[in-house]
Amino acid sequence: MTERGQPEARVELVCGLGVDPNFDQLIAALGHIARPKPKPLIDSIMLWRKAKSEEAAKQRNQLLNVRAAIFWDVCSADYEGSTSSGTATFRTAAAKH
Repeated sequence: MTERGQPEARVELVCGLGVDPNFDQLIAALGHIARPKPKPLIDSIMLWRKAKSEEAAKQRNQLLNVRAAIFWDVCSADYEGSTSSGTATFRTAAAKH
């Protein structure tokens, strides 16, 4: 999973020709079976890809929400309240140690 704005992983490095001989064989078999009518196979692969993309986006959002929650928990734990002048004070990372 990549951050927004970051380039996606290069698919050919993961499942390109020669990376996984079993996968290569599966793709060749699917191509052979679908040769007379490739549209249903292509449609199925596109639907599978869309479902995987939507799931990845959902997980990315969950991860970002968890990161935000952790960030705010850390920030609120660092907050010490107000000083006598009414200004808020925060502890720095160096001051914690």
